[in-house]
Amino acid sequence: MKRSLLALFLVAGLVSASFAQMQKDSWMLDGQFGLSLGKANTSFVIPDWTEYDFLSWQNTFSVKPAIGYFVQDNLAFGVSPVFGVGWNNSQQSQTNPANSNSFIYGLGIFLRKYIPAGEKLSFYGELRTEGIWTNTGQRESSGRTVYLRSKSFQGSANLGVQYLVSKNLGILLQTPVLEYAATKTADGDGTPNQVNKKSSLEMNLLSSFQIGASLFF
Repeated sequence: MKRSLLALFLVAGLVSASFAQMQKDSWMLDGQFGLSLGKANTSFVIPDWTEYDFLSWQNTFSVKPAIGYFVQDNLAFGVSPVFGVGWNNSQQSQTNPANSNSFIYGLGIFLRKYIPAGEKLSFYGELRTEGIWTNTGQRESSGRTVYLRSKSFQGSANLGVQYLVSKNLGILLQTPVLEYAATKTADGDGTPNQVNKKSSLEMNLLSSFQIGASLFF
């Protein structure tokens, strides 16, 4: 009986040690990398009854470093800067291909709840809000010309899984479940764009992924 109790305490001690890095009053450094690839085919008719067809490829690479503080065991609150670049290649039936690029920056906050599923594996749910600024333009012989600016508020609910490769280092894979965005756009000189306001709410489970790593201390 004594040996059984001793073994039980040893196992409990090992498990608690494995997750000590996610206990209250500890910290985490987090870094996520995301790549989004998209393709769109748009057709519309302008007032002179000319029909235009656009085929575009939209790709975005983003980096989201973060620092978080565990307010409770397995519950972290943190802030996360956002940096990204995007590139768009479009083909209009009546013209030559057009290429543009985007620069993205912003700041977000997040709340993440871990659910341990063993000594090294954890699942987590995350709520995140971000303020994002984007400028889009083309590079010309005289330099880069910005023709569109936007600012948006974004919110998302995400699911993820984390695996500890060492006591203080975990690798993670995350996918959005629900995403909301409210965006205002303006021309490059600040003049309100024709589509000045836009909001969307989408379910995107398994439509995109982010990979990253977390350092606990």
